[in-house]
Amino acid sequence: MTGYNSGELIGKSARMLYMTPEEFDDVGRDKYSQIARAGTGSVITRWKKKDGGIIDVLLSSAPIDPADLIRGITFTALDITQRTRAERNLRESEERFRTLVELSPDAVILHCDNKIVYVNPAARTLIGAANPEEVVGRPVLDFVDFGSRVVVSENIQKDLGGELSPKTELQMLRLDGTSVLVEGRGVQTLVDGKPSVLVTIRDITERKRAGERLLESERKYRFLAENSLDIITR
Repeated sequence: MTGYNSGELIGKSARMLYMTPEEFDDVGRDKYSQIARAGTGSVITRWKKKDGGIIDVLLSSAPIDPADLIRGITFTALDITQRTRAERNLRESEERFRTLVELSPDAVILHCDNKIVYVNPAARTLIGAANPEEVVGRPVLDFVDFGSRVVVSENIQKDLGGELSPKTELQMLRLDGTSVLVEGRGVQTLVDGKPSVLVTIRDITERKRAGERLLESERKYRFLAENSLDIITR
């Protein structure tokens, strides 16, 4: 694990495995403090290998004689470099995801057991909430108009089952009781190991109004074209 053979380690101080004397001293204080309180101690630290490489190590220690700590301790060392690297990568990935969600112009809602557990700033704005506490913990259907609840409930069941639910237009309710036309879609995820749904929602009110204005304009144009005595080309 360290790259040293037994002859290079036996009789030597474990200090040689640490990058600095201060780290060796800190681990020793922590370890002996735990042993004094509980009889054993566990510390995560870093060791320097013979080739200069650095590994993360879990040290588990116990005294040779619990009544006389001066007689020394025995310890086992487990190389946890891959585990700590994976945990670090996971934390970084989650932090990047959280940053993207927080900055997203679309509303993002996470719900578990039909209760909202997270809303991003765009979702709070859409719902009309000044802070997350006004929303988190409430049933997700509280924010869905009665006429849209059946289809939303069906989509939630599809999402929880791992199916790809369709983009759905629905009337969403705000805290002040008004409604807003949105387009939403959910996807299955996990919260503390429990199946949950992550939903992205976009306000399509203006898009819908623009489409209606365009249709009205085309209707007027067709009316004029069909009823004009002059020749109109397009």
